[in-house]
Order: sequence, then structure tokens, then C-alpha cells
Amino acid sequence: MSEPTLPENGSDDPVPDNILPPSPKPEKEEFRSFRVDWHSTSRKVIILCKIGIYCFIFLMAASWTYNNVPMPYGLFLSGIELLIAVAASFTTIRLGTNKPWKPYANKGLLSESAQVKLLLSNIVMDMKQFDQTGNYYFTGVRFYKYTTAILSGISTVLLGLNVKTLNKDWAEIYPELSKNIAFVIGAIITVWTSLMSYWNIEKYWQQSKAVVYKLAALKKEIENLDKAGKLPDEVIQQKYEAYVTIIEEYNKYRQGGNDNRQGAPAP
Repeated sequence: MSEPTLPENGSDDPVPDNILPPSPKPEKEEFRSFRVDWHSTSRKVIILCKIGIYCFIFLMAASWTYNNVPMPYGLFLSGIELLIAVAASFTTIRLGTNKPWKPYANKGLLSESAQVKLLLSNIVMDMKQFDQTGNYYFTGVRFYKYTTAILSGISTVLLGLNVKTLNKDWAEIYPELSKNIAFVIGAIITVWTSLMSYWNIEKYWQQSKAVVYKLAALKKEIENLDKAGKLPDEVIQQKYEAYVTIIEEYNKYRQGGNDNRQGAPAP
């Protein structure tokens, strides 16, 4: 049997089907592996677990308060416990989430220099990162100060409260009970203060905010120079060196703090 041949040029004869290339077979769809962002997932799980712990502690404290503290003082104390639990929960959420930000759009720049745009983009990106770090430290400092003030106030009230005028049944056991509770509160404050002094997050918060202010001033200066006219290469180099100096000073401070924790002298 002779093999089919292609028609001559200009011929209107149809091309036989048996010489056409075979149609490609449909490829099997492959299931794409679902990649889990374990870092983000673990952060959410940790936040939920912490909130669950706060709720559990609050329920225990509220149950004890309801069964042992006479009304209406038990309601007042339960309200304070609820506020502490809510504040701790939202503080945990604040510390565990990042503040959204947008990249620098380079709007309004007269200069077409890629170096200027890149420098401003880097400055804005670092401003956002240091601002996020500063907010993280500030939230921790604020939580520490509020918690310490509240616990100190509770301890003072417990030691100075005269229950003889409120409930005679508590007159015998209250002095010893209040001393024990105040002792526990004092121990918590001591440990909490020692950890805060060791971590030194208040100083890191101040340093982070200082870097943000310096970078914002540098960014504004570059934008003002750009509006005045085209920036020469020497000026761009000077501003870049100023930007690098700001970042290096902060890194040296952090490195000095880490060395001090390890017992080495600060640079």
C-alpha cells in the first residue's frame, strides 16, 4: 500500500487525515502542593493560645471573686479583672500583628535619577520597619507600666482595707490573706521589673523612634532639594552616606547592648 503524499502546490485537494500531525493529548492536571506559611500560622496560633490563657485565668479569678468576696465589692473586683484580661488580649494582638504600609510612590519628584528614587524608597522602607519596631517596644513598655501601676494599686488597697466595717466574718482571716496576696503581687512586680531592666526595651523604643525621626528629616531634605532643581551626584552621595550613618549608629547601639548582656564591654 502506497503512502499518502502531499498535494502539489496550488492544488485544491484536501490533505489526507493520516498525514496530519497527531493532536496533542490533554495533559493530566497536576495537583499543586499547598504551601503552608508556618511562620504566619504559628503566630496566629500563639496569639489565640495566649488569649485563651487570659480567658482561663480571668474565669478562675472571677469564680473565686464571686464565691469569696461579698457583694457588691465582688462585682467591682470582677470588673477590674475583666478589664485586665481584655487589655492583655488586645496587647497580645497588637504585639503579634504588623502594621500595614505602602511603598514609596515617588510622586512629585522632579529628578528622573534612579539613584534618588532608590534612596528614597529605601529610606521609606526603613522608616516603616523602625516605626513597626518602635510600636512593638512601646506596646510592651506601656503594658508593663500599666500592669505595674494596677498591681501596685491593688496591693495597696488590700493592705490598707479595713474589712471589719464591711464583713465581720472576714475580720480574722483577711489580714493574713491580704498579706499573702500582697506578697505574691510584690514578687510578680519584682520579677517583671527585673526582666524589663534586662531587656531594656524602653531604651530600644526610644532609639527606634529617634531613627524614624532622623530618616523622616533626611527624606524631607532630599525632597526639598529635588524641588529646588536637579540633584548633582555629589549631593546624592552625601545623602546616601548620611542614610548609611543613621542605620549604622543604630546597629552599633544594638550590638553594644547584646555584648553587654553577654558580659563583653560595649564598643
